[in-house]
Amino acid sequence: MTTGQSSPSSTAQSLLVARLGAAAYDDAIVGDPKTIILVEDDDGIRETMAALLEDEGFRVVQAANGEEGLTGIRGAGDPCLVLLDLWMPVMNGWQMLAAMRGEPELRRVPVLVISAAGDLSPPEGAVAFLRKPIRLEVLLQHVDQYRLKAS
Repeated sequence: MTTGQSSPSSTAQSLLVARLGAAAYDDAIVGDPKTIILVEDDDGIRETMAALLEDEGFRVVQAANGEEGLTGIRGAGDPCLVLLDLWMPVMNGWQMLAAMRGEPELRRVPVLVISAAGDLSPPEGAVAFLRKPIRLEVLLQHVDQYRLKAS
């Protein structure tokens, strides 16, 4: 986001505060403002999103399923955000979120779910839920919120 633009909607922030509580929220967004974990099983979607985010200055750790995603988070240090699909082989997005909630060091990392999962409500533990197909500028607005919080 460039200087002078209005800040993105605070919906994701409000959801995170509601789920974690105000004190935990301040501690939750302390990650590396440049690192994102992208968990998506569709190679084309994952590579396109990664290229877009890298063009915006992010370091992107890619994973094709939840198991690879957990490995990526643990190896990335302290990422500012996880972008997570729900329907994946090996370990799906719901299982990955449950695993993250079980580990204190991973619980603090915000998760933005991006899925074509119809009329489902946002999974517990996600800060926001965006439905595919998603406009790239909407994705960048949400991602920038977490880059700014982590810096």
